Amino acid sequence: MRNDAILLLVHVVYAVLVSAAIFGLCVLVKSLCRKFLRKWENKNFLNNS
Repeated sequence: MRNDAILLLVHVVYAVLVSAAIFGLCVLVKSLCRKFLRKWENKNFLNNS
């Protein structure tokens, strides 16, 4: 019984960590894309003007 509870706890912690990692990765990618797009737009704007 106690072993099952520990196993369940491990699964819950693992699931939370994986979710947090995926969420963090998405946020990081989104911010990098935004920064890259802004830099690219500025470069294009300077070239066009």
